Amino acid sequence: MSFYLEIEPNGFGATYQSTIYGLALCRKYGWDFRFKPYTQIHNGSADKCNSFTGFNSYQRPDHNSSNIPYTHQLYGSRFEDLFTDDIIDEIRQKYYSTEKPDNPYSNYVAIHIRRGDVNKKNHPDRWIETNDYIGFIKTLKEKYPDKKIVICSQGGAAMFEEIRRIFPDVVIDLQNDPLRHFNILVASDVLLPSLSSFSFIAGLLNKNTVINDIYHLFKFWHKPPLKWVSVLMDIDVS
Repeated sequence: MSFYLEIEPNGFGATYQSTIYGLALCRKYGWDFRFKPYTQIHNGSADKCNSFTGFNSYQRPDHNSSNIPYTHQLYGSRFEDLFTDDIIDEIRQKYYSTEKPDNPYSNYVAIHIRRGDVNKKNHPDRWIETNDYIGFIKTLKEKYPDKKIVICSQGGAAMFEEIRRIFPDVVIDLQNDPLRHFNILVASDVLLPSLSSFSFIAGLLNKNTVINDIYHLFKFWHKPPLKWVSVLMDIDVS
């Protein structure tokens, strides 16, 4: 039996996540996974995203292949119920099998902040206040004093003026290339994801330290891996 995903147009993170979870489901039940290339990505080129993930090397679906339906049970399931170390290794090998954008940073903590497409009126369930991030950055600087802190985000520079004023040494990377930002998150020594499939999946690919506190402090339906760590839980975000 062979299966593929028919993915509705969405952002890169949600699209990549659907593919990864579909692959993991197939591996769990011994099904043959087929990759149907993306035709539309809201925040990027579908062709570039197909190549970027490394999934182009999988066989394409044929007339005997069945679509894996989108279900909350699949995407909201306990991570360890679906993913094994072998599956994570397979996903990482595919990712690193293709050329990636240059990463100018080393020895750094990466923070993903949802801005631009997310605000208090648009997707308020994904919004985290700047004051909360100021508290997070303070804790991260104390926890990792020898590491640079790099914020990857969209939106205008004015949205980060308060952070720049308090932490002038923090790098705020606003270049509008989602695949470049994604690779910076994946390669970081420490990653603080946001309420976003984009950085959640970057965390799955990251081989180093990923912080899980965002998913305990705020409501989010993706379940983080048990191996992700807590360093921010002393922060009050009430």
